[in-house]
Amino acid sequence: MTLSSAISRRGPLPLRYAARRTAPHCLRPPRCATNLRSLSSTSPPRSSPKDPPSREYFYDVDVHGQPFLSTTKHRNVATAYRDPRFLSTLYARIRRNTGEDEKSQSVRQQGYEFQSDCLGERNYLRPGRDGTVLVFQALEGGELHYGGSLTASFDPAALRVDPTSGYLFHPSPIPSRRRAANEASRYGPYSLLRSSLVLEHFASSLELDDAGRGSLEYRGKRFDLAKLEDGDIWRRAD
Repeated sequence: MTLSSAISRRGPLPLRYAARRTAPHCLRPPRCATNLRSLSSTSPPRSSPKDPPSREYFYDVDVHGQPFLSTTKHRNVATAYRDPRFLSTLYARIRRNTGEDEKSQSVRQQGYEFQSDCLGERNYLRPGRDGTVLVFQALEGGELHYGGSLTASFDPAALRVDPTSGYLFHPSPIPSRRRAANEASRYGPYSLLRSSLVLEHFASSLELDDAGRGSLEYRGKRFDLAKLEDGDIWRRAD
């Protein structure tokens, strides 16, 4: 399988990650904001309040990692949430929706496998059927960027490929270094690399065969791609 054929299955490429125009105020929860200095891939979020959330929001995350309000009919770069401050807060607080109350179970059956609590508000997130709730947006200086201003170290030897779609996946970040090294990520074991990232850095070197194996080159060294296994990503259940 060639790179162009694999990427063509994803549809038109999105605008570059560098586009960071702030979404209109009416398109983002106004209270869910925090000091960015308290948010990083190495700092855990504050504990969620025990009181029921005062407001709830529902988002769909597409295969490019763009979150949209689930009620949005026309989904494009103009209607996606792109404000770095909001996205950093949202993704730093994401956890899996494992609640046993009636509401949590009900929305989970609709595909909202994740939630993010902030200042008494609860955001439910539903990943795309072929994607993950977290999608790595860019690769710069050996760091993968995601969720606004958050980053994770890039390990090319750990990449996996989905032989069906040709998508590439990287281990998801674990938010706190103070936790055990073998603790699973709250985003799922692996997260998707955005198609524009793959094209920018690996277009000339990525090779995939009909058996689903492959390899790519990074900084002058060749790396084999392991197959994506069942359980490597948390897919929506609906």
